[in-house]
Amino acid sequence: MRGLYAGASAMLVHSLRQDLLANDLANAQTVGYRPQDAPVAAFPQLALGREAGIQRSPIGTAGTGAYVEQSFVRWSARGALRHTSRSLDVAIEGDGFFVVQTPAGLRLTRAGQFHVGAGGVLQTPDGPQPVGVLGELHPAVAAAWDLHGPVYAAEVDLDALLPHVRERPVYLAPPRLPAVERDLAVVVAEGVPHAVLAEAIRRAAGPYLERAELFDVYTGPPVPPGHRSLAFQLRFRAPDRTLTAEEAEAAVRAVAEALARQVGARPRT
Repeated sequence: MRGLYAGASAMLVHSLRQDLLANDLANAQTVGYRPQDAPVAAFPQLALGREAGIQRSPIGTAGTGAYVEQSFVRWSARGALRHTSRSLDVAIEGDGFFVVQTPAGLRLTRAGQFHVGAGGVLQTPDGPQPVGVLGELHPAVAAAWDLHGPVYAAEVDLDALLPHVRERPVYLAPPRLPAVERDLAVVVAEGVPHAVLAEAIRRAAGPYLERAELFDVYTGPPVPPGHRSLAFQLRFRAPDRTLTAEEAEAAVRAVAEALARQVGARPRT
């Protein structure tokens, strides 16, 4: 019976491997297809013994057959590259994938047959559009821009990628020491973006700035026309001691001076 079981399991293994081989042959001309393989493993051997009363004497071991745990795709296998007459047929040399947007989400593919869809978007033959491209610039293009050596360019569709980004929560221990808060209101030209002010504050406030929050925007008298007043709350905190009022005031003065130099801001009185 053990021999029949081992033989039957071997037949099942070879049948599965024949199915994989037939699938590989059927897709021999499929662009981007990679062959599959199925490693064969043996079931754990059983220890046989003879029992006579309370005595047990070993006889030996017996194999119980073979099995395929799972099949896998041999991504390292590459077919021969051939030239086509289409300028949007591209191939990846080495490791890597094209990332395409599909109705089911982001998918990876090595098939490089693209075309421009009705909306002017680069698409694969079955419709999904790539969300990123990466490649080396043609030497003639690099020379036209006076770029030396191999130059690589990439373009990524962040609108398609960001919905798939998983935010990783970060644990912050509750502060042990009190913070020192100060308000700063400045008058700037209306064309100065808030992000420019926030970056200037962050750079000038020093290492103890914990938060800079915009809490008020005002236009009208006495603010001159074409200007607006922005008020920020600055929170300072040191990790090892309580900051003094003098240290907080010095940081606020440094921020006000930096805003005056960089964007022409003046304190609102």
